[in-house]
Amino acid sequence: IEGVPPNDEPRNLTADQGQALVQTLAAGKPATISISADPGGPEPGGYALAIATRLGMAGWAIEGSQIRRTVPPGLDAIHGLVLVVKDEKAPPDKAVALKKAMAAAKIFVPIIAKPDMATGAALLWVGKRPVLNAVATQ
Repeated sequence: IEGVPPNDEPRNLTADQGQALVQTLAAGKPATISISADPGGPEPGGYALAIATRLGMAGWAIEGSQIRRTVPPGLDAIHGLVLVVKDEKAPPDKAVALKKAMAAAKIFVPIIAKPDMATGAALLWVGKRPVLNAVATQ
């Protein structure tokens, strides 16, 4: 699993990660997925765009042909990437396919439940850049 870039560098896909995403998804059935990125600064949107571009190269579509820059209710405290589905115990095939493709690209994306999601829907949430092992300053 790839870590967060050092210092304040923005997250981005490496060439190998992008290629792994495209190859893994292109081998399966194309799907449509929603993508929302945290509106607080350009970094989440840039990372979402990098991912969306690779999904498009694999034949996938982004719902509404756009990355939403709004925070869906209940996701404001989640940093990093998560796949949001109605029931995490029975995710739609497209969520499973995307999770596997992200794993092939060495990107960890947990699947979480949001009961108000439509059955069969999947949302990739690109939250703020995670801060790992942060040291509290006084």
